[in-house]
Amino acid sequence: MKTAMFHSISLFAVVMFASIFGTLVPMTLEKLKVDPAIATGPFISITNDIIGMMMYMGITVLLA
Repeated sequence: MKTAMFHSISLFAVVMFASIFGTLVPMTLEKLKVDPAIATGPFISITNDIIGMMMYMGITVLLA
């Protein structure tokens, strides 16, 4: 049961971060007069993967 709780909370946190980050980065780049379509793709993918894994492991360690 604990494992399901760890996975659920971690997955929720990672998805929420990814959606907020994926929305704010293009908006910020647009304000800086940088084409968001070119600069956003790789940056958001890599950052979401790295931070998502760190959040997943961090939440698991905190709840264990």
